[in-house]
Amino acid sequence: MPRPIGWISTVSVEGVVNLAPFSFANLVASDPLCFMYCANGDHHEGGLKDSLVNARDTGEFVFNLCTWDLREHMNATSASPICLECQVVEIVSLPSSETLTNNMVIGRVVQVHVAEDAVVDGMIDAARLKPLGRLGYQDYSVVDASFSMVRPA
Repeated sequence: MPRPIGWISTVSVEGVVNLAPFSFANLVASDPLCFMYCANGDHHEGGLKDSLVNARDTGEFVFNLCTWDLREHMNATSASPICLECQVVEIVSLPSSETLTNNMVIGRVVQVHVAEDAVVDGMIDAARLKPLGRLGYQDYSVVDASFSMVRPA
C-alpha cells in the first residue's frame, strides 16, 4: 500500500542542514496533530542517521511532502507544497535485526505550510498536487484522482 514520501529536514546543533528522503512517515494523531518518521538503518559511514541525531539533539524536524513534479528533484525541498514543522515528542527504539537499527521519531506539528496553489475551495486538492507514495521494492504510485464517500451514521 502507498506510504507518503517526503524529506525530513533537520539542522544539527552545529548548524549543519541535513535533508533526507523517507517513506516510513505519516500523521499519527489529530489532537494535537502529530507526525512520525522511522529512521531505519544506520548512516552509510556508521552510527545513527543524521536525521535521527539532529531531531534528538535539537528537538525539531520538518516533513516536506514529495509530489509528482518533484520526483526528479529530491533536493528541491524549498519548493515542497506542504511542510509540517514538528517538535520532537518521543523517539522510540523499535525491534531491530543484527544488521539494521529501527527508530521512530514522533513529533508534534507546530506549524503547517501549504502552497496557495495546492488549495481549492478552502481544501487541499490532492489530485492537483499528485503526491507520491512508496509501494515497496522499487515501485511508487501517484495520487491523481480521488472520490468522496459519506460515512454511515
